[in-house]
Amino acid sequence: LTISQWNSGGIFAANAAYRATSGTIPTTDTPSGSGKAALIRTIAWGHGTTSAGGATILKHVDRGELFLGKWEGGGDNGVMPTYGIAFASRPSSLSFYYKFTEVNGQKGSAEVTVFDAAGNKLASNSFEISAQNAYVLKTLPLEYAAGAAKAARVEVIFRSSAPGVSFGKSDLTWGSGSSQTHTGSMLYIDDIEFNY
Repeated sequence: LTISQWNSGGIFAANAAYRATSGTIPTTDTPSGSGKAALIRTIAWGHGTTSAGGATILKHVDRGELFLGKWEGGGDNGVMPTYGIAFASRPSSLSFYYKFTEVNGQKGSAEVTVFDAAGNKLASNSFEISAQNAYVLKTLPLEYAAGAAKAARVEVIFRSSAPGVSFGKSDLTWGSGSSQTHTGSMLYIDDIEFNY
């Protein structure tokens, strides 16, 4: 989920990271110490956001998301992602490595759901993520009822903060300078894998 919006102001403000950046970015901070992982951030963004110490203005603050699916919205029009992709198998679990920097009590989350062709849930699991300073492996088991229908779609969603939460200045660590960002809780995810 990209929550970026270029500033329409002058040349020096147009590229300010605190106005136009993504909630999810690559990071070299990984469990193995090599390669790249995903850093999913609650972040301030949008035209009119400023970086001025105590007088900082926050136009928008949203949780970051990493998910299977697609994004058809743009700007701040409130269009939500379309979660899920076609998927014809039934894994026994989803595993991933994570660590989490918690700001002002904001919790992250991970969820996985397998659906049949009629949109019924075949199996689902979720996990509320609290502060975790070093990477740990997490596994979410998936259990299916006897005689359950075939799988047709799967949703996997990682969020830096819970849905429906409102954010304010106290939920962010403020950056300074045009290359900095105003970030809240930060969720690091790597090695996402279905197990069978």
